[in-house]
Amino acid sequence: MQSSTYAPALPQGSGAITHQTGWRIALPTLLDYVMVAFMIYVFVGGQLFEDRSDESLATNFTTQGQGDAFRQFYYFTIFVVVGFITYRRGALRKLKYYPLTINLMTAWCLVTVFGAIEPAIAFRRLVLSSIVVYTTFNLFISVGVQRSIELLRYTLAFLILASLISVFIVPGAVHPPTESDKALVGAWKGLFFHKNIAAAMSANAIIVFVFSFISRRNVFDAVMIVVSLIFIAGTLGKTAPVLLLFSLGMGLFYYYLLGFPQRRLLYVAANVVIFGLLALFVLVFQDRIFSVLSDPESFTGRVAIWDMVFRYISDNPFTGAGYGSFWQIGTSSPVNQMTSLSWLIHTSHSHNGFLELLATTGFPGLGFGILALVIVPFSKFMNADSSFRSMKAMLYGIWLFALLFNFMETQIFTRDRQIWLMLIIVISSLRSLEYEKVKTG
Repeated sequence: MQSSTYAPALPQGSGAITHQTGWRIALPTLLDYVMVAFMIYVFVGGQLFEDRSDESLATNFTTQGQGDAFRQFYYFTIFVVVGFITYRRGALRKLKYYPLTINLMTAWCLVTVFGAIEPAIAFRRLVLSSIVVYTTFNLFISVGVQRSIELLRYTLAFLILASLISVFIVPGAVHPPTESDKALVGAWKGLFFHKNIAAAMSANAIIVFVFSFISRRNVFDAVMIVVSLIFIAGTLGKTAPVLLLFSLGMGLFYYYLLGFPQRRLLYVAANVVIFGLLALFVLVFQDRIFSVLSDPESFTGRVAIWDMVFRYISDNPFTGAGYGSFWQIGTSSPVNQMTSLSWLIHTSHSHNGFLELLATTGFPGLGFGILALVIVPFSKFMNADSSFRSMKAMLYGIWLFALLFNFMETQIFTRDRQIWLMLIIVISSLRSLEYEKVKTG
């Protein structure tokens, strides 16, 4: 019988690579290092404590579309190493491991590349995004879900601790006075590029540590919960803490439900109540809500961004602008023809992951995305058994957070974004649990 905890467990039949001179590299050890290096680079990015003056950000904008040679080399190298090891361990028998819905979404993105405004940029961005996705899947195949989640826990602990310490010793760990958005000045970001990312990653870390503490009851997780709470408070983030409360609460509720035979009925009933209350709220405050959504400056200018996306998609509903081809592709970007406002032209994404899919891949892409990220995972959560209870509840909380976060930020199907990787980790974990159960059942 499977345990309800997710203590470290090395994959069975790991084997090793033997060099012709006789020395051996233990695959679990090699993959552990590779996986941690991969996650850290995605979560933090290539430049720690990057200069965020107006001049440097303007330079970044003018070079958009040219790509980062080191970043591409780094990801490609990891992809090749992990792919080789996975192949040596029987990858051809595990191709069915890759979720069909993710494959369909990737294929549709490729279709949109051929009609993209800038096909070369779109193709390069799609390749990078695909490398991140399938590297994650290959790592979970080879390392195993339990060990992978354990490595995620250690990685998040390192990043949060290092970020908190860096705030007090490195000037670049705090948003500087040179920020064009003065609301950012003084907010902690630690090792991360932006305080919103720092807050979101702190929230995800708290979810991981809470469910690890539930299964282990150890001091380390309790300390890390406190450290993560201190850091998320220092980021001055508003969205992430609210989403954390809801996602963690729902994750705990899901953990509780997994112990009941009639859990699906209880969960459906709970969702009916939640969405019923939400509908009542909208009905009561509809005038105020309409007023807010009609103001272009609402949600720190997001309404103006969303309005521009809707106007573009009304003329390009099928394939959109092409994958990764709406923002920051140079003078050919649709934004340049739709507005003369500098801040809109320099915007890097739609500040809504689902609208970004709509703008870049059309309604078919949005449909594939919802199927892959919402419908299929929801079905798996609802049909889950009570094994690995803490892990599944943790994954559920991360999944909810990622989906809700994408209503205000763009993180899904978008290259090497932090919350996108967390969502892929959820999908990989669910598929790994399902695959390993079939394999050992």
